[in-house]
Amino acid sequence: MIAISKAQRKQAPNVRWLAVVHNAIRVDDFAVEDGKDGYLVQLARITPDKGQHIAIEVAERVGMPLVLAGKVDRDAKSRRYFTELIEPRLSGKVRWIEDVRGEERAKLLGRAAALLFPIQWEEPFGLAMVEAMASGTPVVAFGRGAARELVEPGVTGYLARSVDELVERVRQVGEI
Repeated sequence: MIAISKAQRKQAPNVRWLAVVHNAIRVDDFAVEDGKDGYLVQLARITPDKGQHIAIEVAERVGMPLVLAGKVDRDAKSRRYFTELIEPRLSGKVRWIEDVRGEERAKLLGRAAALLFPIQWEEPFGLAMVEAMASGTPVVAFGRGAARELVEPGVTGYLARSVDELVERVRQVGEI
C-alpha cells in the first residue's frame, strides 16, 4: 500500500506501507495573483471535522472577511452543524459559496490573504492546503495530521495549537 502522508501511515500502523506519496495537483491550474484582497478563505466540506465554526471565530477576532467554500455533507450531524452553528453567522463579513471549481476556485485561493485549516481530526491529507500554496497563499492550520508535513512554518504558512494561536498566526501572514 502507498500512503498519501506520514499521518495516514501513523493512523494504520498494522498496514504494510511501501511508501508515502503525497497527493498531487495540476500546478498549472493555479497562479500566484498580483496582490491579495484581504479576506480569509476555507475550502472544505461543511462538517464539524473541518472546523468552520473556528474559522468564523478567527475571522471575527482579526476583523477580516471570510469566505467559506464547500458543500454541506449530507449526514444529519453535518446538516445540523451548518443550520445551527454556521448559517446563523453568515453575514456581510462571512460568506458561503456552496460549490467552487476551476478558475473560480483558483482565483478565490489566489486572492485570499490566507487559507484557514482549523481541522478537528488527524486528516491524512488536505488538498486545499497544497492548492493554496500553489496559489502563493499562506496556510494557517492546526498542527494536526498532514498539516505538519505540508506547512513549512514561516515559509508556506503557520501551524497553531489553539484558536488564540490561529488568530496570532493570521496576523503574521503578511510577514511571509
